[in-house]
Amino acid sequence: MIGSTKVPRTISLLALSLFAAPSAWGQGESPLFQQTGRLLQQSCALPACHGGDKPAASLRLEAAHLYRDTVNVRAKTDSAFLRVTPGSPELSLLYLKLLPADEGHYRGPRMPLSMEPLRDEQIALVREWILSFPEAEWGAPPQPTPPAAPRFFRDSSLINLTTPESLGKHNLEFRILHRFKQSTRDAGGQGLWGLDGGSWWSIQLAYGLTDTVQAGLRRTNQLRDYEGFVLYAPRIAGTAGRYFSGALRGGIASLRDEQAANRNRWSAEVILGYRPWKPVSLLLNSIYLSRANYEDPEDDQGTGAVGLGAEWHVTSKQSLSAEWIGQTAGVKARYQSFSLAWGVATARHAFTLLATNTQGEHTDLVAPGGDLDVEQGYFRLGFNISRTFKPR
Repeated sequence: MIGSTKVPRTISLLALSLFAAPSAWGQGESPLFQQTGRLLQQSCALPACHGGDKPAASLRLEAAHLYRDTVNVRAKTDSAFLRVTPGSPELSLLYLKLLPADEGHYRGPRMPLSMEPLRDEQIALVREWILSFPEAEWGAPPQPTPPAAPRFFRDSSLINLTTPESLGKHNLEFRILHRFKQSTRDAGGQGLWGLDGGSWWSIQLAYGLTDTVQAGLRRTNQLRDYEGFVLYAPRIAGTAGRYFSGALRGGIASLRDEQAANRNRWSAEVILGYRPWKPVSLLLNSIYLSRANYEDPEDDQGTGAVGLGAEWHVTSKQSLSAEWIGQTAGVKARYQSFSLAWGVATARHAFTLLATNTQGEHTDLVAPGGDLDVEQGYFRLGFNISRTFKPR
């Protein structure tokens, strides 16, 4: 009987020593680990957040689950990060999400969600714990990459105007733009303010070739227009919460509708962004479009336009936006373009509900202006949806 009990126990201890994470035991016994576990359990492991059987993002932060669910585990909300990278807080999303957004450079809400942020000394405790992983067991921590530039805008488009936001290297963006054809005033309640009618739509794919260069292609059913583009967005500069950003964008468009005139044209944009204070971002676009008149084959003039936009970050996820595009020279539509929007964004998704007097969605269709008189209360509804896919 004695021999029969010793063998299984020996095998069990041997199995634990072989398959347990290299420093799970030392971490679990250290006072620093215990302090960090209590802190995160009290602050983050609520049943509606990171506690219980169905935690947010499949991340449980009760003390008993902390090590298993965080250390060297890929973050679901941003796969570029591990939840905890031993020895490197700057590469640990769990730590970065405790910081203000300007310091952590993440997308989405600060944690703990809908609660007071942790105090500086509590955040320092989490940092100290991540730094405490012994180099002898885990190896030297990886060199932190330069922090991501702060985001000016929630999306790569404000409403119709392009923003100076870079996708980042190897990131892929899929976008749908949708505009209902009928104005809300003409449709009225009987036509559900335009939702019962037809629509113009556009689908787009864009890819980050480098951290600062991206290319894309999109197609709309309006005049069967194809537009290819390249965007160069260099690094952001600024101090004390005030940031400047810029981008250059070039595009080539082709109208495949046989009835369209001046079917092939090109566009160029100089895009400037400025964030004077944290909740507000301002946008200035200078646009030139060649052969802008698709109705008259005898008119080969281009369009010069200036776009102005503003985005107010109402909460960590929601924003309000306004946009105006005025034509300064060449071909002009009947009205200048004006749009208002409400948007919500998460780590990888952005949704914008909008009202606009402009039917176009691509640069070559938006730059000449709008077709509805907003001063008389005419506008149409629409929305933009985007999804970003990050490399693992």
